[in-house]
Amino acid sequence: MENQLNLNEIESKSWICNYLEKKGIINKKEFFILSRFGAWVTENYPLIIKAYWSYLEKLMEKFDNEESLENSKKIFRPWVDETINYIKSSQYNRAYHSFCMMVIFLTEKYNSNHELFSKKELEVYLGLKKSIEDRRILV
Repeated sequence: MENQLNLNEIESKSWICNYLEKKGIINKKEFFILSRFGAWVTENYPLIIKAYWSYLEKLMEKFDNEESLENSKKIFRPWVDETINYIKSSQYNRAYHSFCMMVIFLTEKYNSNHELFSKKELEVYLGLKKSIEDRRILV
């Protein structure tokens, strides 16, 4: 029962997924796949997901105010396809990396001055960004 509560909480706080579903960029099945992937992220990267829950709602609101639906589709649809393919083939770390790259892209474009961050969220974001950059150097 406790696991179900966590999954419901994840679905309710899946800000990118909620935005994409509300705008008709993803369907219910894709929403389910992406939001359930959040359970894996919660287990494996709990600090990241907590920062995501608090920060990305603000970021997605700003994004929605600045981007047209057409541009939103161009930005997110390829990412959704790639990430869902990773999830379906059990390549969860690749899906996580894809998710992180999207968060970095959105942040650098729509919150480049980092004004939407609390101090703790900024620390988590900068750590995430560094870990992804370090990983790119190693690959």
